[in-house]
Amino acid sequence: MAEPEHRSTIIRTMKTDSDELLQKEKSSFLDLFTKEGERRAMEGMPLPTARIGMPQETTQRNPWKMVALFLGGLIVLGALAFGAYFFLPDLLRTNPKEIPKGPDIPRPLIKSAQKNQTIEVRKNDRTGLLAKIEEVPRDSAYTYIPILTEGGQIMRVKEFFDTVRIAPPSRDFYNGISDRIDVYKLGNDIVFVFEVRDKEKTQGNLIEWEHTLPQDFLTIFLAREAGAFHFSDRLIRNVDARVALEENPPDTHALSYSVREDFFILTTSEEALRATIDRVLEQ
Repeated sequence: MAEPEHRSTIIRTMKTDSDELLQKEKSSFLDLFTKEGERRAMEGMPLPTARIGMPQETTQRNPWKMVALFLGGLIVLGALAFGAYFFLPDLLRTNPKEIPKGPDIPRPLIKSAQKNQTIEVRKNDRTGLLAKIEEVPRDSAYTYIPILTEGGQIMRVKEFFDTVRIAPPSRDFYNGISDRIDVYKLGNDIVFVFEVRDKEKTQGNLIEWEHTLPQDFLTIFLAREAGAFHFSDRLIRNVDARVALEENPPDTHALSYSVREDFFILTTSEEALRATIDRVLEQ
């Protein structure tokens, strides 16, 4: 009995067909890629990138463009730094012209003054000036009263006398003192301090003024009349002084003054004169 002939039977499946198709497509793709590479090489063109899944670079970076961008960035940064250095401080700093400057109030001649109370008056305002001096508290503190006029200027001696309408008998009086006058208040008393330029000239002018001096100041600053009076010499801590005493009632104080090498002091009481001389000597 004859043995059956064995034939190799090839069983085709879907996987087998797909593998053959993929192999053919891969070969075709490689053939096309190779031919395209040969064509680009002949024409001097860059070869295509065959990396799968990665974007192909079709242009080359220009180094000069990068340098230009770098230099441009440096220029911009330099301009910003220049502006910050030169202009930012001006923006942060307030213009001095825009700052309202306060009045230039001099330090008191009597350095141990305990309080300051500045008053401001209009030009030639006699009533306003006297009223504001009167408003300063009458206490035991030795109070410095700077007087400012319109525009914030400190009132000078001649302007002060013109405003309150006190006239020295001789204009030479102003040549013996400076143009500064300090006004102080101590309790009920008022103290006037002047800087002396010429002691002998100041003393001579005051001797000439003595016949009306108490009346001029008491009437204006204390609002009372001075009766008949006479001046007497006093020595207060080795400082010469002149004290005006009224005759009725006897020995009622009217006015006191003292002329030193540095200051001429005029007060409405002998006690205020003594207190002021004490402060001057302690300076």
